[in-house]
Amino acid sequence: MKMNIDELSVLDYNPRQISPFMMGKLIESILVFPAMLDLRPIVKNGEAHSIGGNQRLTALRRIKDMTKDEIEAALQQQRKYRDKTDEEKQALIDYWLEWQKNPEVEVRDASELTEEEQKEFLAKDNLHYGEDDQNMLIHNFDLALIEDYTGEIIIAHNDNVDYSRSDGDDTQQQGGGDETPEDIILSCGIIAMKLNQDEFNRLSASLEEYKTEKGSTDGFINFLLL
Repeated sequence: MKMNIDELSVLDYNPRQISPFMMGKLIESILVFPAMLDLRPIVKNGEAHSIGGNQRLTALRRIKDMTKDEIEAALQQQRKYRDKTDEEKQALIDYWLEWQKNPEVEVRDASELTEEEQKEFLAKDNLHYGEDDQNMLIHNFDLALIEDYTGEIIIAHNDNVDYSRSDGDDTQQQGGGDETPEDIILSCGIIAMKLNQDEFNRLSASLEEYKTEKGSTDGFINFLLL
């Protein structure tokens, strides 16, 4: 069923927190792919408190009050939007301007759960039981898009790209020069940097330590620059 977001309230004892940066990424993600909201509904209890999707509900409340220019500025941060035609861009902006007039969202009712079951659902819904295979991502997904969506930094081996050669370098075709070793790259958005094995290992270890301490990779690049 659908409900107006003004009829729903964010649960005040939700243990899941989100940084301002990641809230911005969530807003961008929702704006560029609104169909996902129907696939992942807000879960509410009998008092219309959100026990699942609290951050999405908060993001939607912000979207409801955004101006057209603010919506477009947020969308511009996503390459998926920048790659659209002018007509597709306008259609997406028009969708959100129309949604603002009646800001409804898909909702799942969990009022039949006991209070303890609702707390159990809330705790379990916030858990991440697995982790991404970074090499699987780098070989099967568009990393720039993944980083746009999630704000995550992907560090992985890439044996398909030769970053040691510049355009027009035909040394290897002529049989000269050393054989290019397996590439190790740091990818951050549209920027990729070749690393040696020692640099890769130290950077990966530093990222894991940061992720363990902070709970995410949000702010890792700024941390490195300090």
